[in-house]
Amino acid sequence: MTYLGGAGYQGSSFKISPSGTFSTLHNFYYGGAHPVAGLVQGSDGAYYGVTDTAIFRLALDGTVSVLYTFTGGTDGMFPSRLAAGSDGYLYGTTPFGGISYSGSVFRVSVSGALTILYSFTGFDDGYEPLAGLIQGMDGNFYGTTVSSGANYAGGTIFKLTPDGTETTLYNFPTTESGGDMLPLASLTQNRNGELFGTTVFGGANNDGTAFKISPTGRFVDLHDFNGSDGDRITAGPVRRSLWWL
Repeated sequence: MTYLGGAGYQGSSFKISPSGTFSTLHNFYYGGAHPVAGLVQGSDGAYYGVTDTAIFRLALDGTVSVLYTFTGGTDGMFPSRLAAGSDGYLYGTTPFGGISYSGSVFRVSVSGALTILYSFTGFDDGYEPLAGLIQGMDGNFYGTTVSSGANYAGGTIFKLTPDGTETTLYNFPTTESGGDMLPLASLTQNRNGELFGTTVFGGANNDGTAFKISPTGRFVDLHDFNGSDGDRITAGPVRRSLWWL
């Protein structure tokens, strides 16, 4: 997807073959504009994504239908990327809105029925879950918030059961400047169940970190970036998929 451009200059979805043949599937317009993050494939074979205000379904022929439009109230505002659950539902977060205007976690069916599973308070449980969720091997969902938590501004790593029970696994410390560490990217899980992620700021040099955490909350700082090896880490790690490992 593209956030801007296209026939209506409000973003587009596209496909490209391995040999480079490009096709535009859909041009977004006002009322359902500016697609963000990526697409996930649902249990029905269609693709699902979000715009600034809505959740949509993209059929294989390029037909787009809006499943749900957020009101900006208790249901949330500005949805982040979706995750396809093993139960056939789609799960996601909103960084704003919710009961305390601190973000929410939602579940939506492929027919568009939306349920709010959890609303963040903006205090010890964190504020602004921006990165989206991943479903772990244990069936629970894992994500991060970019601010608040027990250390006031560092952000958190959390676990959420499919029925909406939230547990804070880790509270990031504040940076040297007193700000957020900003874990912007989604987490990645390896075959042993460990979760890996990155932060934009923080670490020994305030240039960002790479970390791992167990599903029970055992946290390890793997690397502190120093500028010469990178700075401001906005993407998450990718698991190397080798059949013999």
